[in-house]
Parts: sequence; structure tokens; C-alpha cells
Amino acid sequence: MARFYTEEHLQFLKDNIKGTPYKELATMFNQKFGTNKTDRTIHAFCKRSKLSNGLNGRFQNGHVSWNKGRKGLHVPGSEKGWFKKGNKPTNTRPIGSVLENKDGYILVKVKDTGIRNEMWRPKHELVWEAANGSKPDKHAVIFADGNKRNFDLDNLVLVKRSELLKLNRQKLIYKDSALTKVGLNIVKLQEKLIDVEG
Repeated sequence: MARFYTEEHLQFLKDNIKGTPYKELATMFNQKFGTNKTDRTIHAFCKRSKLSNGLNGRFQNGHVSWNKGRKGLHVPGSEKGWFKKGNKPTNTRPIGSVLENKDGYILVKVKDTGIRNEMWRPKHELVWEAANGSKPDKHAVIFADGNKRNFDLDNLVLVKRSELLKLNRQKLIYKDSALTKVGLNIVKLQEKLIDVEG
């Protein structure tokens, strides 16, 4: 025990600590012993002495919130500015709207609700899917000539994600769509060789 606390001090704290906030305990302690200890000092001593007031700031089981059953607090008259059910913000775009993302791809809005990447789809994927059906998982549709505005079906090529990785790493995507398709064949051949050797 620290030299600044006597057995009498310790006994007083043991007798009064349960359920008493440290600020209040410090006030009681100072009044009883004529000291000027802060609540932090008393708290630190109690912690070192393994004494706890049992107050941890958590709600106890069965605690009823003060605002249970209330809809919310607000300034009277502010209700007129609240969103009404079914209200749409003024900047809501209709289905079929088109925008350009930060990477330069054209996106088309396909639905009104859901997460953003389900509501907006890349136009080149939609064009490819309209002609070929759903894009398989772990695949991507790329622009063979690198032009993100050329939506010609012959320019849209379906590749596996693993193939796209190799195309990018080996710099096999060109501005000439024929060269990119040759690069894709090289990558497909590399993948076949790995399958045969493995």
C-alpha cells in the first residue's frame, strides 16, 4: 500500500466504494480525512488495491431506455422538411440513364434499388450479354482495340480473369484489335501448356 494511505483510509474506501462514482467517493474521502485527493488519484489507488465500485458504464439487464416508445425528438414544425415515404431525391436518374465513371467506362442504370454495382452496369457488358447471354463468373468483357467507346460486337471479347491478368502483365492489349486477339491466343496457349505440364 502507498505510504499516503493508511489502513483507516483503505477500510473507508472498502466500506464505501460499491456503487459510488469515484468523483463522489473522492469528495467523501476528502471530507472525512481533510485531504484534497482528486477522483483520478482515488481511482488509481482503488485499482492498485483491486477495489472496484462495480460501475462500468454499461446498461444492466432489464434497463429501460429513457426514450423507449418515443418516435424521436425534434423541433415542432420541422416535420414539413422530412422525407415522405416513396420520396426520390431530385438528382435520381431514371433506369436507362448513362454516365461515365472515373475509369472512362460508360455505365447504364439497370434498376432503382440495390447496391451501386448492381444498379449500374458497364454498357459494353450489356451489349455483349444481349448478343451472347449472361457473362460467366470469373470472366470479363474487354475492348479488343482499347477504345472504351467502340461497342461493336466484334470489338468486345470475353476473357477469363486469369487471361486478362496475363494480357495486362505481358502488355498484350494493343490499339489494334487483331493484335489483341493474337495476344489472347498466346495467353490461352500458355494456360493450356500449364494444364498439360501440371
